[in-house]
Amino acid sequence: ANNHYAIADTGTSLLCIPPSIADEFYATEYFDDCTYNKKQGMYFCDCDHELPDLDFTIAGQTYALTPDKYFLKGSDGQCYVAIQTITPPRELIVLGDVFLRSVVAVFDLANETIGFAPAINPDA
Repeated sequence: ANNHYAIADTGTSLLCIPPSIADEFYATEYFDDCTYNKKQGMYFCDCDHELPDLDFTIAGQTYALTPDKYFLKGSDGQCYVAIQTITPPRELIVLGDVFLRSVVAVFDLANETIGFAPAINPDA
């Protein structure tokens, strides 16, 4: 596993990852039957498609993002992987709503830190 800078952004709906991670992720067999939409910058798959859990380790704590959190059904009935590739100035991960819905996030402005804890019931 590689180390990357990350930001938590409540204004970003998706999980955004740099090309170095995206290329490796999308090269797996999980995406053989999916279609990449270049205009939208994401993959679309049959709604019964199976995808893996994604693990993020932040400050020594691992958070599992299950497919039901990042493989979503749009209003048009199509299912899509809510992960986009971004090309920022550095290898940055944007932890948007897809990730933030599965954790409790504490934004400590006084100490300029962010803390996470696994959500006990993220579907509530």
